[in-house]
Amino acid sequence: MRGAKSIGSFRVSLGQGVGNLVYIVAYEDGSAAEAAEKKLANNSEYQALLKQTEPLIASMTTAVLHPLPDSALR
Repeated sequence: MRGAKSIGSFRVSLGQGVGNLVYIVAYEDGSAAEAAEKKLANNSEYQALLKQTEPLIASMTTAVLHPLPDSALR
């Protein structure tokens, strides 16, 4: 994502959604984050993916995450 800084990237190793990837990004500028969000809201491919992943995201409250090799948190 243009203008985004990677905070961390993880693979779920325990709990619901084992094997799924989680990426956390941040923007320094709130307006850049809003612009990126609006762009994704109009992207039909992203919206289809979101419908598949939203239930997994909502259920990850009891997951163990292991940082991926490229994670900024490693």
